[in-house]
Amino acid sequence: MIDINDLWIGDLLRLKRSGRIGRYQGESDDGRLRVKVGEKMILVRPQNLESVKESEHDEKLKQLKQNELEVKLSGRSLVPQIDLHIEKLNPSLVNALPERIADFQVKAFEEYMDEILRSHFKFITIIHGKGTGVLRAHIHSYLNTMDEVNAFHLINNDGATEVILK
Repeated sequence: MIDINDLWIGDLLRLKRSGRIGRYQGESDDGRLRVKVGEKMILVRPQNLESVKESEHDEKLKQLKQNELEVKLSGRSLVPQIDLHIEKLNPSLVNALPERIADFQVKAFEEYMDEILRSHFKFITIIHGKGTGVLRAHIHSYLNTMDEVNAFHLINNDGATEVILK
């Protein structure tokens, strides 16, 4: 069990039940700990958490990235990255109504996630662009509902999201 007195804001913690990793954000009034996993804040009892060393977490991320690169180079057609810019997905829709473009992007993202979950990828990148943030918000909301997602965070000046799958 974790000793609350040894925790600092921002320390890495693993939820024992799901294996998800998040950062300590403080204690709630009822004694549960606030842990930020991806974009979501979770309240967890201390006995359901374990400490994660920063170096151990960084090493695991490096290994996941290396494994993904090896899979990508082994000739698989599915790659651990999707670019949701409409000019990449379907250039014929560049001048379409924004609602039609957004619908197409959301559908492409959801189909991609279905394929990814059937693959062996554990680390993917979703390029959504900065824009108004509507597509990014949908993607993050969708990822928050998925049990297969271990964690995710923004990269590339908030223009992409890196996702770690279980």
